[in-house]
Amino acid sequence: MAFFLLISGPASLAGGRVALVVGNAAYRNVGTLANPVSDAEAVGAALRRLGFDVTLSLNLSKHEFESRLADFSDRVSKAEIAIVYYAGHGMEMDGRNYLVPTDARLVSDNRVRFEAVSLDTVLAALEGARGLRLVLLDACRDNPFVRDMRRTLATRSIGRGLAEIEVQPGILVSYAAAAGTTALDGAGDHSPYTEGLLTYLEQPGLEINLLFRKVADYVQEKTNRRQVPFEYGRLPGQSIYLKAPEPVTPPQAVASLHGAEQPASSNRCGEADIQWKAIKDLGSRPLYESHVRLFASCASAGLAKDRLRALSRPTETTTSAAPVTECDRLAAFPDDEMKPGDVKGVSFAGLDAKNAVPACRSAVETYPDEPRLLFQYGRSLYKSGDYEQSLAWLRKAATLGNSAALVNIGVVHAKGTGVRQDYREALSWYRKAADLGQSTAMANIGVHYTRGWGVDQDHGQALVWYRKAASLGHPVAMYEIGNAYFNGRGVKQDHREALVWYRKAADLGHSDAANNVGLAYDYGEGVAQDLREALAWYRKAADLGNALAMQNVGNAYANGYGVRSDPLEAARWLELALRQGAESTRSNLRDGTWGKEPARALQRRLKDQGLYDGPIDGAFGPGSMAAVDSIFGKKQRPTP
Repeated sequence: MAFFLLISGPASLAGGRVALVVGNAAYRNVGTLANPVSDAEAVGAALRRLGFDVTLSLNLSKHEFESRLADFSDRVSKAEIAIVYYAGHGMEMDGRNYLVPTDARLVSDNRVRFEAVSLDTVLAALEGARGLRLVLLDACRDNPFVRDMRRTLATRSIGRGLAEIEVQPGILVSYAAAAGTTALDGAGDHSPYTEGLLTYLEQPGLEINLLFRKVADYVQEKTNRRQVPFEYGRLPGQSIYLKAPEPVTPPQAVASLHGAEQPASSNRCGEADIQWKAIKDLGSRPLYESHVRLFASCASAGLAKDRLRALSRPTETTTSAAPVTECDRLAAFPDDEMKPGDVKGVSFAGLDAKNAVPACRSAVETYPDEPRLLFQYGRSLYKSGDYEQSLAWLRKAATLGNSAALVNIGVVHAKGTGVRQDYREALSWYRKAADLGQSTAMANIGVHYTRGWGVDQDHGQALVWYRKAASLGHPVAMYEIGNAYFNGRGVKQDHREALVWYRKAADLGHSDAANNVGLAYDYGEGVAQDLREALAWYRKAADLGNALAMQNVGNAYANGYGVRSDPLEAARWLELALRQGAESTRSNLRDGTWGKEPARALQRRLKDQGLYDGPIDGAFGPGSMAAVDSIFGKKQRPTP
């Protein structure tokens, strides 16, 4: 990891703050990294709390990475602080540093310049910023591409980690691991360097030079000095703070559990006040009891005791007779037990926030005590990106007993959107919802055990929770049970049983499960190979919007798998996959995977749409790929 700091003008940081945060973990041609996604999500959340306008991007291809940098360069012109954070693979070749996108193959050293993103490109994206410019690179990991890379020049240098850089005046470079050495990915949720960064990034009054030194000390202690950060250059003489110093206030005397007054830490009770504001209206006995234990000497503990006593009194309950509203039709959660029976609900991906937010705002104004409408308003606000207001409305719905709101509050904490990322806190909310029979909460608990988020990784325990959710008809849980059997995680590997669960999930509309059924028939895994049946399942998944399934249908027509070869039909499906954002389709076109005739047919389709004016030769060079880029990710469902 490295910090690159460029100063122009005074050290006043009162202007805009923008950040691009990237985490690349799911590499397609080498193993998956454990930490970059959680690293990026946590850093993004911390920067948001520091007032940054953050763009969080995960598992980017080269095209996506460069597109994000181009968009970011347009945003930095008025910024007083601009930050790019990257976690993932990086490498050095011939003294130049590169960041590795997830679709890189790097079969030879010649391809590095074309398949990786140069650090110079990242720095160029920050040129327009008026003040502080930082690039944070957690990219010093040992690079698996180098091991198998074909060398075309015997004199070409490909080093471990990142290379030293020439520093100009006003630039500070701080590597997590000294040049030519590698950094650790970490056994926990975060890499050692990012963990240190998160420890000190939000500490008030920590001058940035001291912040670097504290992070460096943290990393060395954490790794038993196996990883030694190193810095090049220096900062200007002004003091620079990412978070300003807090005013010092004298400690207050508060009542202890035994009634005697004693001084309390103002910082500790400040934390208590923040937590109390968050939980006071939730009506949760476990949360109030926990608050009393943690902050016994703070004033808010007495308020928590009052709430606990109030919870012991009998209360009257009322039910709302709110009719079905436009808010229900636009924003109901399929797994919300409070939604009207004749409303199907919409997935988060399918939620149209532009229309749902005003519809739900109107609904809660008319029916202010209807929990499902409060929840749906909070859900819509979350989709719109208004995380602070979303959480406020979700809490109101949770207070009135809406279990779906409990789940979504857990998601907020798991993602760190608008709050500090905290997997343990997320789990506590999921468990509350699961106690109310909420199947999505059960599935989410299973995911946390699968990934080791907030708990020790335990595939057996994950399977227990997936089975609970599946018994209530949850398709994602069924899909995950299928994955467990297919991969032998927490259970003996059994491809036949995996197929049973994939079918169950597919029958409930899970597109990845339907595509996996197709793959089972395609490769004869758990069932006799049947290419016609595979194609039928790929079509079903494609009808559900699955981009990889669209690619698989195109591949079948390109090669005559289960159907007569038809280059025109192959091209149509490959175009649909591209429009749906299938990065593998894009990279395979560039590499000629689909063959000349389907490629020519696709070029003709692009030409007929006025997107391409080059030769129809089946070679997807710069001109053809520019046409592909113009349609990439422009959603379109299959047509007859």
